[in-house]
Amino acid sequence: MQQSRSLSQPHQSFSSTPPEGKPETVTYGTQGGEKITIPSPSQNKADAIKIAEAEYRRRSFDGYEGSFTAWLIPYVKPTDTVRLHDADCPAKDGNYYVTGTETSYSSSGGTRKIKLGHKLS
Repeated sequence: MQQSRSLSQPHQSFSSTPPEGKPETVTYGTQGGEKITIPSPSQNKADAIKIAEAEYRRRSFDGYEGSFTAWLIPYVKPTDTVRLHDADCPAKDGNYYVTGTETSYSSSGGTRKIKLGHKLS
């Protein structure tokens, strides 16, 4: 399993176009980081700020990304949550969203490759 690259300083711009038609941009994060622009359907600046904060937290985690291989039991499917514990790095402990699984069988038994998404907690 790969450790994620820390995105501790993303710089994000969110733009929304209210009914009046004048685009509005909200910038959140630290200057000099990764710049991300996402169009938002929000109708006001307060909603755009909430979206920016949530996206900032989602992108700036220190956790795992990639996949790992486990046995068939316990059963895991996409959209499930898995809890991981790392004795060497407790900061990465937490619940992770499962984005996909691949099941394979051989004469040795069955395995499931679990693909991780973002850290939930």
